[in-house]
Amino acid sequence: MTGTAVTSAAGPSLGTTVTATATCPSGVALGGGGETSVSNVAERDNFVIVSTFPSSATVWTVTAVVTANFGGGRTGTVTPYVLCSQ
Repeated sequence: MTGTAVTSAAGPSLGTTVTATATCPSGVALGGGGETSVSNVAERDNFVIVSTFPSSATVWTVTAVVTANFGGGRTGTVTPYVLCSQ
């Protein structure tokens, strides 16, 4: 299942974090998870996933950080994924 993608404000500065979560439906257990991150090609190396983990029995959490100031109004987006099992 895909969680809600979260996008930074335009032109985020060094140290800005972006966190997103994906949640399994009620009564369904989390089996694993993952993520994708997207930024402008010019900023690809400046937006890094720093954590991806199960934050509860049903939620997968992903955090990315900006490692250098973005320019030109560019943004970074994190999309979490969760594998749910019954």
